[in-house]
Amino acid sequence: MKEEIGFHIGKEVSPLDKPPFRAYFHWTREGQLVKSEDFSKQELEAEIASGQRKGRELELFKEALNRLALSA
Repeated sequence: MKEEIGFHIGKEVSPLDKPPFRAYFHWTREGQLVKSEDFSKQELEAEIASGQRKGRELELFKEALNRLALSA
């Protein structure tokens, strides 16, 4: 059972082209959604600083943080 993680940057409410944006993460196992979370830029910074995220998850959190910083 391999768990995969992905994310996208977006908003809950339109228009999609204006800040503030959030990072939406989803975890899947065997093609089925097992967990989803969304974070603001500040929340992502706190998650990264907490040291609880490791490996690929940490890499994607850092990538999402960079993309959120560029979209502000």
